[in-house]
Amino acid sequence: MMSIIGILDTTKLALSSFQAAIDITGSNISNVNTPGYSRQRPVFSSVGSIDVRAAKIKVGVEVSDVERIYNNFLRDQINERSSVTGYYEALSTSLESVEIIFDETSGSGINGLLNQFWNAWSDVSNNPEGQVERDALISSAESLCASINDYGNALESVREDAENNIQETVVEINNLISSIADVNRKIREAGSEQGNSNILQDKRDEYLKELCSTINANYFIDSSGALNVFLPNGEPLVEKEFSWQLRLSSETSETNPPYHHITKVGSSDSLDEVITGGKIGALLDVRDMIVKNYQDNLDSFAAGLVTQINDQHHQGYDQYKNIGSDFFDPTATDSKSMRVNSELAADLKKIAASSSILGDGANAVQISALKDNEAAMNGIFTFNNYVASLIGKIGQDVADAKTNVEHQNIVMSQLDRQREGISGVSIDEEMMKLIQYQMGYNAAGRLCSIINEMLDTLINLGR
Repeated sequence: MMSIIGILDTTKLALSSFQAAIDITGSNISNVNTPGYSRQRPVFSSVGSIDVRAAKIKVGVEVSDVERIYNNFLRDQINERSSVTGYYEALSTSLESVEIIFDETSGSGINGLLNQFWNAWSDVSNNPEGQVERDALISSAESLCASINDYGNALESVREDAENNIQETVVEINNLISSIADVNRKIREAGSEQGNSNILQDKRDEYLKELCSTINANYFIDSSGALNVFLPNGEPLVEKEFSWQLRLSSETSETNPPYHHITKVGSSDSLDEVITGGKIGALLDVRDMIVKNYQDNLDSFAAGLVTQINDQHHQGYDQYKNIGSDFFDPTATDSKSMRVNSELAADLKKIAASSSILGDGANAVQISALKDNEAAMNGIFTFNNYVASLIGKIGQDVADAKTNVEHQNIVMSQLDRQREGISGVSIDEEMMKLIQYQMGYNAAGRLCSIINEMLDTLINLGR
């Protein structure tokens, strides 16, 4: 049978346990709006025992642990989607800037200026000797070149912006992996007693979620409780309390100058092909593939236009009765440098509009007819249709990226709601628990008062 002093000790444990439960509940309520916070729950265990008819009956209670309410599978789903969402958000942002560049709604777009160029050749064919028509032709050609130059340089700027954003994102990644390694250390130092590391684990999971949104990282938690992070090729980023930093290589890429590879500090091996997800994966795709492909297509258009106009111009005669020279500068065949031959622009008589020395406009007719050549580009496109196809491809890519962002955001919202349902704090639920624990505390306090009165009575009886 338990003594009065034993009952008093048991009551003391109960008071301490219920006070701890009240404190834990108060912490939950205080963190109701804290991002990534996982609610905690006291784990009560029986302690102490008395013998009753050869049986041991537990008579005390203590908070043996503080449980973190969490779902690891849901965490993995959220991190996986964070990587996909981060990719499409970065891709959509970059492609929207490309869409703005290729604005064909006004006559200042490439197709509008290209039509003006063809019409100018038609005007010259109708009046081969006319200086006004020749001047208008050069002006339209220079406007077309200037527009193509602007588009080419703007695409290069998008790639340069992606390079700068890659550099900034590398810094973000390095900060996150350092933070994860640091939290691993703090968790080890905190130990496992009564949920000492719960808040630290929440913080580490937030770092991990943010890291997954920036890069396609894999991870696992080892037997010591440390979070280890590595790239898909097995290259470690975090191992227990150690982290490995990323950097942009000091040397430019041999296959994609003037841009730089991503490597690990101390290594020259490129990780560009390994990094395929998250924000930085999208930026690499924008820089090295998607916008580069747009740029290559625009360069092909410029080169095709320069070559075919020049070839046909060589078939004609200028007003000096000489065979036509190059209409466009043959050394400037990419989109960023395409330009009218400066000698021809300075002397309009060198425009070879005639097919013979007689001074007709037949060669100008042939050049104007290139507009309708259905095999001008890639053997299947007219020049205008090729530009329209490129613009349509950009528009479709932008639309697809936006659609994917919207879809991923919906999925992320659903996952966040599921997580909130499991790990989030419900004020109503916590208030009910608070009342429950407070009643337990009051009951233990009342029992303590009764024991105290009994002790007073016994002491008085002994006097």
